[in-house]
Amino acid sequence: MGVDNFTSLFGFNLNSYNLRHPTGGSFIRPNKVNFGVDFLTAIKNRYVLEGEPEEEEEEEIVTIGNKPVETCNALFLKLSDIRSIDLSKNLLSSWDEVVAIADQLRRLEVLNLSENKLTFPSGSPTPSRTFSALKELVLNRTGITWAQVLRCASGWPVLEKLYLESNDIVISER
Repeated sequence: MGVDNFTSLFGFNLNSYNLRHPTGGSFIRPNKVNFGVDFLTAIKNRYVLEGEPEEEEEEEIVTIGNKPVETCNALFLKLSDIRSIDLSKNLLSSWDEVVAIADQLRRLEVLNLSENKLTFPSGSPTPSRTFSALKELVLNRTGITWAQVLRCASGWPVLEKLYLESNDIVISER
């Protein structure tokens, strides 16, 4: 089945996805897909102690691995303290999702998005206030092109380190 026949049968264009092969693709039954939860819900599920009333703001130190972690039911108020986050291999699909997360993390200095096949904006860049503290950005194996890097770069005003490994970027691109 050609790509054009596929488009007319199923209503979306495979050419709009960055596939390794022009006729390649993956299929999954929609009822088998788990789209996960939003960032705040994931943080609450992971770090807020179960069984405590929501309105209580008690804090407790819990050991995860060898590291003590402060938990509280008002964790969302403490999100602004996060300075480094590793979101690699998380099935994030668009730069807009990343911006929605980063908007909640105003002091974010290090962001790793490796191995998320992201779609990047074709229009204007992210407002610089979203990544105003970002110093290190890891975009290894994300499918980003050099043109997309240049388009997004103004949204990273204090960036010091940018990692772009395995993105098929050609040095001669302008």
